Amino acid sequence: MTTKVTDGLIEVYQGEWRGELVLDALLANCRDPQQRRILATLAQFEAETRIRLRPTMVQLGLPTTMGDDVPAAFALSFARLKDLPWLAFVETVRDGIRDVFIPRYRQIADLAVEDGDPLAIAATHYMVIHEVALLDALDRLLRGEANPTRAIDALLHFPMGGAPG
Repeated sequence: MTTKVTDGLIEVYQGEWRGELVLDALLANCRDPQQRRILATLAQFEAETRIRLRPTMVQLGLPTTMGDDVPAAFALSFARLKDLPWLAFVETVRDGIRDVFIPRYRQIADLAVEDGDPLAIAATHYMVIHEVALLDALDRLLRGEANPTRAIDALLHFPMGGAPG
């Protein structure tokens, strides 16, 4: 497998660590029940996705421990997001997923296809599905739809349960 693919898999795996840490930290300070349910669902999705990727990482001989750079990346992300009003937070995260993560993860998935390793292909394609589900939930939330996390809930093994509010 090429270094670009292994580096990409490590990147997405470490991204799940970072996302989970940020969302858990935001959840710890959130008092609104609807917002707590959304944050808890997003944190759960990040955690379950990281666990879903772990067997592939192990089978490919890639690291599964938190990278040394994750705490600093977490601190930077948390500092940017922690004081934003709720809708500005949702828009900021949505924009990052749409403009950065989906294109990057599609690029990694394309590299995996070119490389041909079935484990890497499955993992990277799932990561695109994961990011698209996050984008869907945040778009629905911004439109004020009931149960905006339904696409995420369908992918979770342990969903939070019940529509918020």
